[in-house]
Amino acid sequence: MRVINHSKYIKHVEEISLNIGGNEVDEKAWEKATQHPIVKGWIENGDVEVEQGDLEDITKITPGSKAIAIIETTFSQEKLQKWQETEKRKAVLEAINKQIEYLNQQNDKEE
Repeated sequence: MRVINHSKYIKHVEEISLNIGGNEVDEKAWEKATQHPIVKGWIENGDVEVEQGDLEDITKITPGSKAIAIIETTFSQEKLQKWQETEKRKAVLEAINKQIEYLNQQNDKEE
């Protein structure tokens, strides 16, 4: 299942760690975690959004603005390049390219 952390902070509960942006979470582990009052609060406040599906195919994430928000918080070049091969929406593809360029610039600074 896909859990999107909209806050500015990494969130931890039980055995789950939610990075900022999109996260893939085991459904049974999430079901257990949602019993915790803090997680219920995250969901009610809109800090965390839960959806069926995973993050493997960015083309299935709609609307495009939601896909772009996930892309902007993705730091795996491998995942971004995979999405780049399949994505057809112009704005989403531009966001992928921009994130890849950003990561390349960060890597150049580290060298």
